[in-house]
Amino acid sequence: MEKQLDVMKNVLGLSETVLEGVLHIQSALKERQMEETMYLFEDIIHAFATIENAINELDDEYVSEEVTNHMKKVQKGLEAAVQQYEVEISGRLQEVLQFNLVPATKNWKIALENQFNPLVLN
Repeated sequence: MEKQLDVMKNVLGLSETVLEGVLHIQSALKERQMEETMYLFEDIIHAFATIENAINELDDEYVSEEVTNHMKKVQKGLEAAVQQYEVEISGRLQEVLQFNLVPATKNWKIALENQFNPLVLN
């Protein structure tokens, strides 16, 4: 159980970093800095994959369907953003962030907090 709690704490911390990164990219794109955001976006993808792997390693009793569904939405948002980076259309990337990835990431983070905080904070 202790290992599971450590994983949950790490997931919560890293999910905050992912959200901050996505919001930073959104802000930077408003200033037309698409190239500068690519490396941060790669880090976000890596962090999300790390979280996804960690969550998949948790016992099923600790991972709700809500968390899983929100995780899938973030993954789809990341995939849509990757497509826009590949074709280098910053206007469309901004739309993906505003209407897809940012809300999905916020909702995912809330779902993680709702699921893990009661266990971690006890």
